[in-house]
Amino acid sequence: MSTPTSSPRIAAIVQAWSGLTDPYTGLKLLNAKTLAALQTDAKGQVTACIALPYPHRSREAGLRQLLLQALQSAPEAGPVHIQFSTHIVPH
Repeated sequence: MSTPTSSPRIAAIVQAWSGLTDPYTGLKLLNAKTLAALQTDAKGQVTACIALPYPHRSREAGLRQLLLQALQSAPEAGPVHIQFSTHIVPH
């Protein structure tokens, strides 16, 4: 993951999400493998790309709500657009 934490907004997002647990696996929701990208565009819009190790379509709304709820404790994070993808690694 290449996440520039020099931006106060990005740092606030990472901090707000750092302690979240995935309700479906019991593991930390975000780590170097799941937080695929966290970027700010020229207009200041922040996009978080989260790659989950399981099919997520039926769980996406709950996960999005969990992530957005965590951001309420960090108002300096501002609005964040969240994208999900699936990245399953065979054993």
